[in-house]
Amino acid sequence: MNSQRTLFNPDEIALLRTILDEVAALLPAQKRTSETKALMAHRILICAAKGERDPVRLRTAAILECNTGGRDQFSETLDGSWWGG
Repeated sequence: MNSQRTLFNPDEIALLRTILDEVAALLPAQKRTSETKALMAHRILICAAKGERDPVRLRTAAILECNTGGRDQFSETLDGSWWGG
């Protein structure tokens, strides 16, 4: 397990929060739970800790987490391969 910590500056935190809020607002009311938001936030933070700052990619990661519960190829790592990179 990686014990390194990532520090985010205030602008990055604001960006990540905005992305989470935007994605959560897209969810149907019955899926807009604390658990779902926590899972999406976790995925956003994992991607951001690996250097991702593109809002579209971070939104996509959160949506995938919500739709799959992390049980897809994306759940283990963000290595760029599923982006086609």
